[in-house]
Amino acid sequence: MRRKVSGVLATLVGALSFISTVHAKDIVVGQATALTGALASSGVPMRLGAQVCFDAVNATGGINGHQIKFISKDDQYKVEETVRLVKEFVEKDDAVVLLGGSGTSNNEELLRQKILQNADIALVGPRTGATALRKPFNPYMFHVRASYAQEVEKGLNYYLTSGTKRIGIVYQDDGLGQDGLAAAQNFLANEKIEPAFTTTYERNSIKVEEAVRKPFLPMHKPFFW
Repeated sequence: MRRKVSGVLATLVGALSFISTVHAKDIVVGQATALTGALASSGVPMRLGAQVCFDAVNATGGINGHQIKFISKDDQYKVEETVRLVKEFVEKDDAVVLLGGSGTSNNEELLRQKILQNADIALVGPRTGATALRKPFNPYMFHVRASYAQEVEKGLNYYLTSGTKRIGIVYQDDGLGQDGLAAAQNFLANEKIEPAFTTTYERNSIKVEEAVRKPFLPMHKPFFW
């Protein structure tokens, strides 16, 4: 995770060095991410890590003499809030670039509504590996992490190397979960393995009781996504 965050920030700071040449004031970086709710445990560290990096850059004179103004706002992992806040960054805060937030469905909606394209603003390092955000290629979204399909393949391959052949799939009921589900099903099909079971749980929730009531046998390995 530390290397992923470092890669995102290095990419962003490098890009800002070019942006700063045409800006005579603070360089505003906007971030809409989950700072409260079920995904706060990932959103808060993302905000803190970025703030530490930008503070360090500002302390040494900023970028070409310009200070970075980092604004992070809580979207609570809700799609409609992500859309509202990104529009606010563009229309009110004069952000020149966006730093990745969480959520496959959240970022899919930004592309569906062409919010980044219409505002001519880039989103660097979205915290999602969804295939739908990578194919077809979108020039306004810069990915710096592995895809979900790659992560699922690595996880399931690890199970197989341990001798496990009975694998159940528990996935989140949204774009993220569907992406992981498809990757898991494709991988298992190539290995000629039928999932022991497939079940789901509600998005933006920790209510997984029903999902884990499936009849796990000692040899079952539930793969959560």
